[in-house]
Amino acid sequence: MMSPPILRTAIFLALLVVPPTDSFITVLSSPSKSVPFLHPPLHSVPLETYDYYKILRDKSSLLREFTSAHSSPSDPLRLASDFMRVDSLERSGKQSALFNNLRPGGNSSSATPFSDRPPSPTVTIDIKRDSPTPPPPPPHNNRFPGTPPPPSDPFPVSFPAAGDLVEYFHTVHSVNTFFVNVDSSCYSGTLADLRSAVSYRDDLLASTGVRISVLMKDIIQDKLQVGLAREYGADGVVLSASVLADGLGEFMNLCTLLDVPFVVEVHTPEEVGVALEGGAGVVMVNRVDRITGRLHPDQCQAIVEECFPMGNLNPGFLLLATGGIGDGEEGRRICEMGFDGVVVGRGVMGKGEEEVKAFCDGVRGGGGDYYVDDDDDDDDDDDDEDWGDIPKEEGVVE
Repeated sequence: MMSPPILRTAIFLALLVVPPTDSFITVLSSPSKSVPFLHPPLHSVPLETYDYYKILRDKSSLLREFTSAHSSPSDPLRLASDFMRVDSLERSGKQSALFNNLRPGGNSSSATPFSDRPPSPTVTIDIKRDSPTPPPPPPHNNRFPGTPPPPSDPFPVSFPAAGDLVEYFHTVHSVNTFFVNVDSSCYSGTLADLRSAVSYRDDLLASTGVRISVLMKDIIQDKLQVGLAREYGADGVVLSASVLADGLGEFMNLCTLLDVPFVVEVHTPEEVGVALEGGAGVVMVNRVDRITGRLHPDQCQAIVEECFPMGNLNPGFLLLATGGIGDGEEGRRICEMGFDGVVVGRGVMGKGEEEVKAFCDGVRGGGGDYYVDDDDDDDDDDDDEDWGDIPKEEGVVE
């Protein structure tokens, strides 16, 4: 077996000779059987603009081309994914950094363990130029309070480099975690976007000591994609339970062995169970059904009631929400159900600074004063403090 330095050199040479193409970045196989959601979808008519199975057919063809080009057991990319394990003493620290950035309070540079206020939920930005999922109908269509619905979907949007967006969201809106889409056919992403975002992350760490997290987001179905994320310096990947199905556990184990942190995207209680059994530390509930493209606005509450009836009692586990979150107030209400933060793409991409600020402040509860007192017993008033001015009727899910 090659020594790690020699193997790493071989990998980079291979990437120069046969650079990863879009056919590699956009691979996807058939997903698992669609599990019915717990509540009816918000859309009442078929989404004529969304054809998930056409996406599958197109990407399956690209996957065949890629696997054929890298079929040799001695292929450097296969060696990277098969043998480049990381000893526990050589861990990069990316896992702990990602957890700290995603946990409540992770968006606040001034948060301290002994703060007199509870930490606010976090906002993670899902950087993408486009999305195959159509926008949900009103009122879940990026409509901020007091403003009319936008005339059209914000996608596609244009930006020169993902690193510039990461810098903007971090310095202006105190966001510390980012998903960078590298899928080209559906999200108009590239590997250059990931490289740009990672470059800014490294520069920021070197100049200030602040460590943000940049995850590669792709429709991951092949273990070579995990190895590629590691080679490009990503702080982790996003694994979809609906895509990987029975293979989810294998991919979680692979990520652990390669020191690649991961977030597991789930849609149903069954998928939550599989993720937890496999040892997932961060689970992201998507309210949009990947198979149909339809938004189920009550899915987050249903997941909490079904899977976490006593709340999240594990301090080493984080629960995120995503999918059709139109404004910060909606994001905050979801977090009050028991979520540690939200992941947002359409809600902020292509928006003005004031709109983005409204979204982030809304999720965080007005700049960090996030607290919900759901105790109606007046006899306990002496034990309760006034942590903020959020009206109870807006902050409690009955």
